[in-house]
Amino acid sequence: MTDMLLRATLAVGDLLFGWALFIPPVLTVAVLGILTSGLMLAVRRWTTDQDLLGRADADKRRLKVLMREAKAVKDKAAVKRLRTTNGEIALKLMGAEVKPSLLAILPLVLIGTWGWYRLGYVPPQEDEPVLVELSLPASAAGSVAFLVPQEGIRVKNGYVTHVEEVEGRIPAAVAKWTVCGKAAAEPFTLVLNHGKSRFEHDLLIGQRTYATDIVLHEPGRLLPQSYVRMRVPKIAGLVEGPQLDDWGGYGALLPSWVVTYLLVVIPFYFGTKRLFRLH
Repeated sequence: MTDMLLRATLAVGDLLFGWALFIPPVLTVAVLGILTSGLMLAVRRWTTDQDLLGRADADKRRLKVLMREAKAVKDKAAVKRLRTTNGEIALKLMGAEVKPSLLAILPLVLIGTWGWYRLGYVPPQEDEPVLVELSLPASAAGSVAFLVPQEGIRVKNGYVTHVEEVEGRIPAAVAKWTVCGKAAAEPFTLVLNHGKSRFEHDLLIGQRTYATDIVLHEPGRLLPQSYVRMRVPKIAGLVEGPQLDDWGGYGALLPSWVVTYLLVVIPFYFGTKRLFRLH
């Protein structure tokens, strides 16, 4: 059910935003950020009482002035009364935020989900080297793993490779292959063998999208897993972004496209809000 919902969400996202994948990644993220800001501002403009919010903002500014004056003369009763009034205004403002928040949440979930699965990497192109990793329990160190040959895929470091122990928060051993291939409309299914185990991982080449980067091959367990290490788009088109295992494994929490997205959304939203005097 979850997989079906994800597929449906991505299909709708591709229909609405797929055109943006034909421009450079940084511009794609910028367009998405501007659309998000525009959506949030439009919802806010048409679902809130701007006159009420304006008067509430003016009252809060006036209360701050009165609060400073009351504190200066040490009028505790006045300070307490002003704080109560300020709290009542804050509650009224919170109530005004409910409707625009509810209306915006579904479009924001759609945009966020589509971006997470479409903008995290630069899709591999024809003959571009891509690192494929198979992570196994640490006990597999010293053994060998085998990538099954197939038409359209070339392996630069040999189909048979050693499984080497790696350091990290979770003891593991990793087999690595550097592969490249021909552009194809359908993904190649890489078959990774270790002992009697067989693991499959899709690799899409030469398209505007990419296949899943990481696959957990046993439900509920981190290992074994396979990972296709694709290029990460630069933050704002300037700074190298983190891979999943960067920053002590926390690179996955703040991918480069999200940083670029926030760099666009935050100033554009508040700048446009101020320009059109929205509250």
